[in-house]
Amino acid sequence: MAFWDRFKKQKRPTGRRNFTAAGFGRLFNDWNASNSSPDQELENNLKVLRDRSRDLERNNPIIQRYLQLAKQGVVGPNQGFKIKVRSRDSDGKLDSQANDLIEREWYNFCRSPEASGLYTMHDIYQMIIVGLLRDGEVLTQFYRDPNGFKLSFLEPDFLDSQLNKQMPDNRQIRMGVEIENFTLKPIAYHLVQNPYNASAVDTNLISRKRVDADDMLHLYVSERFGQTRGYPRIANVMTSIKWLQDFRYSELIASKSAASKMAFLKTETGDGYGDGYLDGDEGYMPTMDFSPGTIEMLPKGYDIEFMDNRHPNTNLDQYDKAMLRTIASGLGVSYSSLSNDLSGTSYSSARVGMLDERDFYKQQQTKIIEGFCKPTYKEWLKHSLTIGSLSFPNGALSIESYDKFANAVDFIPRGYSWVDPQKEITASTMALNNGLMTLQDVLNQYGKEVSTHFSELDAERELADRFDIELAFQPFGNAYNPQDGTVFDQRGENDDNLTNNGDENEKD
Repeated sequence: MAFWDRFKKQKRPTGRRNFTAAGFGRLFNDWNASNSSPDQELENNLKVLRDRSRDLERNNPIIQRYLQLAKQGVVGPNQGFKIKVRSRDSDGKLDSQANDLIEREWYNFCRSPEASGLYTMHDIYQMIIVGLLRDGEVLTQFYRDPNGFKLSFLEPDFLDSQLNKQMPDNRQIRMGVEIENFTLKPIAYHLVQNPYNASAVDTNLISRKRVDADDMLHLYVSERFGQTRGYPRIANVMTSIKWLQDFRYSELIASKSAASKMAFLKTETGDGYGDGYLDGDEGYMPTMDFSPGTIEMLPKGYDIEFMDNRHPNTNLDQYDKAMLRTIASGLGVSYSSLSNDLSGTSYSSARVGMLDERDFYKQQQTKIIEGFCKPTYKEWLKHSLTIGSLSFPNGALSIESYDKFANAVDFIPRGYSWVDPQKEITASTMALNNGLMTLQDVLNQYGKEVSTHFSELDAERELADRFDIELAFQPFGNAYNPQDGTVFDQRGENDDNLTNNGDENEKD
């Protein structure tokens, strides 16, 4: 090499920047990922996912427990979602008479809202949350007639997931849902007359019914933009549940085999059976039955060897807990709630897990309120105003007042009691006194409405007066100082002097 070559700038090896997760090689060969639209992913997998999800609901205690937690946490034992109408007149005052009328008629409708008359609205709320988690979607059809407004619920199997077609007039059908090409707004739904008829092989021969979107409510959770159908919420943990289920079954078989204490008779040479084990021309397998407290004598030349099956497995509990934690994380609930295992739970850990779990329940409550309660209320209100069923003694509400009552509505879901109610009530009281919360905000935590709360207090006070009972508490009475607990109206003269001096100082 020449002398001057030593001073030439050497080229350093350069590497292209890349993502490790996008690499290939022996560590990534089994990681198969495809680039497809959300509907393409669901088109061929939706039916299998739904069928397996329903099988887990029927036969797997983990999923049964999860669905029970969801019904308790989202809907509650006896409430569901309470309606509150807050429409106002042109002068800004609440139209209390009309609001109360609409609320009463809504609750009358909730006693039998379904076309078959078999379910109350509370039953429907529970079936909706189960349908969202198990099937991924809920179909509700509206029926309107001069006698009133009714709902009819269909399983998502009725919506033909195999029907995909390009339509004229800028329309297309995706998995049974007719939508606009650009806005993706649903126009109609194509329902199969008998989705459980497995004999219909040719999809062109399947009988379908087209239902306008104004007469159908399609409730599902979208995970990707442009998604037309929903899929089971438990899809991400179905594999883990199947593995855990198989592992438990294998351990059961192995433990039963170990408990049987199988043994084998062997000879020194291993040539065959000894004398006494051949009957005529046919040989047979010699066996011995063991009973507690018995002593058997082996034939000459035989020895016994027991099968050493090391079960139950000492690591079974650790593996079971690890899998349940993974499943609980995927389902959005805490491990202690899903497994009913409170052995290692403290107040702090229970509260953290409960708060996170309740946030999941609140998400589902919001989905049901915005996706089912309010749209159903508006359709019921429109039809009730049309047929004139919302009436006062001096006349009925007209359809012209629809806009006044349609958007001035809210639904209050169930509330939750806390692990330490005293601390929560103290915090709420301080927030109220400092103007950081309203009374309705506090009552929302317990699933109550402020006007109902006032009515209950008034009824209790009237009942106490009737029986000449003096109540030991005075709600919404004298204001007090949250720092020292003293009532402002009962302060001493020194406190008044301090206050006056303070006021004078401020004036100076």
